Amino acid sequence: MRVRFSHAFRFVSTPKTAMIAELRRYCIETQVD
Repeated sequence: MRVRFSHAFRFVSTPKTAMIAELRRYCIETQVD
């Protein structure tokens, strides 16, 4: 399981819609591992 802190920091500064898209992609990435 790879946790990227840059991801978390980007969540804070991104708009809601972009955040949801990133979150979905992040979930897919974690499932691949």
